Amino acid sequence: MTWACISDFLSSYLAEIVLFFYDTADKAKEPVTKLLLYERSCWDLLDRVNCSSDNINNKLLQARSSTYLMGYKTCLEIPTLILGIIFGASSDKIGRRTPMLMVCFGTVISSILAMVDTAILGKSYGIPLLISGFVQGSLAPGFLLSVACFGYLADRIGEDNRTKRYNVMEGVQNVANLFGSLLAASLVDYDGGGSVYIVVLVLILGTVLSIVFSKREEHEKSNGCEMSEAKKTFETLRKEREGKHALWLLIFMGCVHKSCISATEELVLVFCRRKPLLWTKATYCYWRAATFGGLAIVCILILPTLQSKGVDDRKIILTGIFCKSLELLVIWWGATSTWTLFLATLIGAGGGGVLSTIRGACTQLVDSDEIGKLLAVSLAASHLSTLLGVSISLAIYAVTVNVWSKCAFVVLFGFMALNLIAAQFGTRWLMLSKTERRHIGATKQTNTKDLVNKGNI
Repeated sequence: MTWACISDFLSSYLAEIVLFFYDTADKAKEPVTKLLLYERSCWDLLDRVNCSSDNINNKLLQARSSTYLMGYKTCLEIPTLILGIIFGASSDKIGRRTPMLMVCFGTVISSILAMVDTAILGKSYGIPLLISGFVQGSLAPGFLLSVACFGYLADRIGEDNRTKRYNVMEGVQNVANLFGSLLAASLVDYDGGGSVYIVVLVLILGTVLSIVFSKREEHEKSNGCEMSEAKKTFETLRKEREGKHALWLLIFMGCVHKSCISATEELVLVFCRRKPLLWTKATYCYWRAATFGGLAIVCILILPTLQSKGVDDRKIILTGIFCKSLELLVIWWGATSTWTLFLATLIGAGGGGVLSTIRGACTQLVDSDEIGKLLAVSLAASHLSTLLGVSISLAIYAVTVNVWSKCAFVVLFGFMALNLIAAQFGTRWLMLSKTERRHIGATKQTNTKDLVNKGNI
């Protein structure tokens, strides 16, 4: 009886449990890997001095570190797009657990490769780290796990409560990200990062055990993964339906928002390692912890309160995009000291819940058997835009670092301002009730049939 209760509990909250364990491991691993890459980029520069020395303003060092980070991001994201679309689109057929277990397996291999780099003290020029990024993207794309978890939740609850549960899941993710960042901050200076990867392996073991011992759902199948599912994924966006253009706009807004968040993280990493900040590796990890801590508070405490008072999805999205824009504005004007950068981060925490709210709104616009495909294509688009946003931002930073180091932040602010304008004029569909949406869709279909009958189409 006790075992049955545990199994039922794991089944009820499997998505949250898996995301918590995995995101804690991922966010402990990610900053350490990037910081190690930064150090590897200056291995043959400055007579091999410490990269946190006063020579950190060296233009060649800043440009090379940006190139290393772009290379790592490319190795990570390109395989993720291909694999994520195929497996994510098929998750409606093969079940949600198979992609979850696959991601865990890939993370283990990636962590072992990163441990090899720490063992040889950077003499490999970061090549094992780049390979670990490729393995992570090929076998353990994070968004594949997100598709599986969000799809698992969508299978169990109705669309009326889906957005609220998605916001809770994003809050759980941010709490996990907070713990992961604090874990990295406490261990990164201990032995160069090797101990962090050991803890990551332990957390992944907890993820696997949660998946294995949860109760298997009757509707889950194992029909295999077909390439045709990838084609059907894109057909989900082209299908004529009520709110088709609103769906496109929501995905676009989510892509811009996510790419600006990721680009900000990468820019802060290189920006804070030069004068006047000269952060240590631990300080950068604490900054990430502050970021995710603020987002967790917003998603878990503030958003449910606002939703209980009847605040609609449109206002949540607009407020979140505005807060992120304000964060970039503060960095642009005043991020010359540590406290101002932390202040800007806390302001940007108001953007918590934007992505989960957009996902919840999108899933309400498609059929239940299309949710996995929709999540796959939307998250793939998000990762592609993230890759482009990070690459462009780091390229701009590398070129302008000695002229105007904040130029890249200004570019990001411009994109967020445009996103805010698009959200202001393009999310009115979210204010309509489901009955009004169906009425509009039925009216359009009737008008189309009339035109066909009259021979005009």
